[in-house]
Amino acid sequence: MEIRRGPEQVAPTVLVLDRLGTFQSFARHVLAPEGYRVLWEESPLEVISALEAGGVDAVLVDVCVPHQGLLDGVESVLRNRTGARMVVVTGCPLMEAAARALYPEADGFLQKPCAPEEIRSQVASRPATLASPEEPGLPFHRIVGSSPGIRRVITQIQEVAPTESTILISGETGTGKELVAGAIHACSHRRDRPYVVVDTVALSETLLESELFGHTKGAFTGAVVDKPGLFEAADGGTIFLDEVGEIPPAVQVRLLRAIQEREVRRLGAVQPNNVDVRIIAATQWDLEEAVRSGRLRADLYYRLTVYTIEIPPLRERPEDISLLMEHALTVADPQGERTSRYTDLAMRTLECYDWPGNVRELLAVLERARISARGNQLAATDLPERVRGAWREEMLSVGELTKSAATIQALKEAGGHRGRAAELLGVSRTTLWRWLGQYGLR
Repeated sequence: MEIRRGPEQVAPTVLVLDRLGTFQSFARHVLAPEGYRVLWEESPLEVISALEAGGVDAVLVDVCVPHQGLLDGVESVLRNRTGARMVVVTGCPLMEAAARALYPEADGFLQKPCAPEEIRSQVASRPATLASPEEPGLPFHRIVGSSPGIRRVITQIQEVAPTESTILISGETGTGKELVAGAIHACSHRRDRPYVVVDTVALSETLLESELFGHTKGAFTGAVVDKPGLFEAADGGTIFLDEVGEIPPAVQVRLLRAIQEREVRRLGAVQPNNVDVRIIAATQWDLEEAVRSGRLRADLYYRLTVYTIEIPPLRERPEDISLLMEHALTVADPQGERTSRYTDLAMRTLECYDWPGNVRELLAVLERARISARGNQLAATDLPERVRGAWREEMLSVGELTKSAATIQALKEAGGHRGRAAELLGVSRTTLWRWLGQYGLR
């Protein structure tokens, strides 16, 4: 939609949703000389009221300032735009990727700082490079999905990344906790500083203490030189503590002090060193239960859970499986030379499985399936037996009608080869022959 003056030469109106007012000042400076009337509102409700009153040609929404009410309100503004062009303004490339995933129905996206011609182009007409609504689940820092659960996680990343708060990410193994932590760091003002990952379960208590906080020469046998710890290495940046619930009690005390006082003392040292580190922790366990059982200090728990992000398991968001599959196949084979497509039955089979290993297990299954696939199309017969078994149980347990549909699907999948179809269904050839006669398919 182009913004033009009406028959009565009424100035086109651009509404800016900007809590702090800084972006609207820039927008007014750029657009007012071009004949635009620029209005400023601070809340989504005010924007919706203005849209309902009519006369608004475009809306610029600045989502750079973290505020849950603002982020939630953007969807309401999109629904109520009544023909006005909607442009979402973000603060960094990764936040723009998040905005594209969260608001695919927006007409445009601007990344600050932006040039005057970019604003003029966005409010005037639809650029050709926009992601279309037919491309949901655009990868946000390798986080793929369009389900409500993943959209909520991306919203939380946007909200908390610009802050200094300590964050706890919870989720089952394989859900992508480290990806979320990396996205938070990349969207923060610390993104150009170190990002240090610590696998706490891979180290003994003594080694973990030395790795985290460092040691001085002679602090223990083998300490022949002074060595800074990972907290010092991450100074100015972010440290990610994976499986924080497994940290031994003695190390928990030192970790608590590092969080509270922003200082660490090397093993064998007298004086502490100040550090400026943002802490992100992750766990697959119930930390409240760990506190009750005495495995985790309550004061450390409260320090770690200032802001929490829970990643839903893959079985609760089956709608993301197709997006993950397409993304994985594209990344593995960008030219589509080996396996770039899949059958409908393969997708239905994947969606029937519970995925106890979550995304990590799905990616491993897809990699193996690509290796064994015949041609450039991944079929259900290329999937492991445990995955195909879940589909068979679902198909064959809900009655004769579904059983006949499963038989037809299996025959199509096997290219009419009845031996392969019987194998796919998990039945003997004799049983398949009986079914074919029973359903008039011989």
